Amino acid sequence: MGTATGNDSHTSEGNDINDLGEMVGASTMQDGQYRAVYKRATSGKNEGYYDLGFLGTGQDAGNQSVALAISAQGLIVGQSKVKIGCLGVASTRVTTISASWAQALRMTETAV
Repeated sequence: MGTATGNDSHTSEGNDINDLGEMVGASTMQDGQYRAVYKRATSGKNEGYYDLGFLGTGQDAGNQSVALAISAQGLIVGQSKVKIGCLGVASTRVTTISASWAQALRMTETAV
């Protein structure tokens, strides 16, 4: 399985594999953030990873996400942590939001 960065000292997790051999999970990225990943079927160790990113933009952007499942059609579901109330507030609350990724590997927020 390896890692998205190719660095064996980084961590990764595989959470689901569909019938086509595509895998989803999360991996530590070069910037140290732990993000949701998709791994192509039949790709070798440390190869075929796609960073699925996380929800939010600007100061409300998250810094952690995880892909939990992938269907045979390639629909990926998972979770992303986002910061809420950053603007002008002394403390920041972090919450987890359900997310889904389409085959184009773009993250979108889903109703919970």
